[in-house]
Amino acid sequence: MKDKFLLKTLSIAFAMILCFGLGASNLIYSDQLYSDASSIIIVMYAAIMLGSMVFITSPFNDIGDTDGDRKAGRRTIPIVIGTRNTVKFAILVYVSMIVVSWLVYCVADRGWLLPVMVTIVSGLVIVIIGGTLNRLQDLQYIRKPHKRSMPLHLLLQFVLIVGTLLF
Repeated sequence: MKDKFLLKTLSIAFAMILCFGLGASNLIYSDQLYSDASSIIIVMYAAIMLGSMVFITSPFNDIGDTDGDRKAGRRTIPIVIGTRNTVKFAILVYVSMIVVSWLVYCVADRGWLLPVMVTIVSGLVIVIIGGTLNRLQDLQYIRKPHKRSMPLHLLLQFVLIVGTLLF
């Protein structure tokens, strides 16, 4: 799937959505306390947020491999839309994650802690990957923010899971 534009990235993101949905399905379809409509919204929100995060991580990682991918004939997101646009797109998705978090907070009426934590972690990721816009030619520098953002991605996963299941 690496040779197909968007297919690789979408399949990885969809797999993450399915994994989270499968793990949370016991809460949604059981007779437990969590089977109300707002719980379903929260679980769907968290699954889509995790899928969005993976959807951005993969193309951002591909930025460092554009020369090799071009030679191999691959049509990755950075090759098709450009590296600068890939970084801008990543920032836009993280800003969207913040906005969606606050919208879900308003609709699902579940504590404020989840959107606050998502805002903080997503904001940190935006700052880290935003710093690459001025140094896109330096592939070693591009790989460093990606490595620095990985612990934040894990933290975001933790925040989503804890915030979804506890609040």
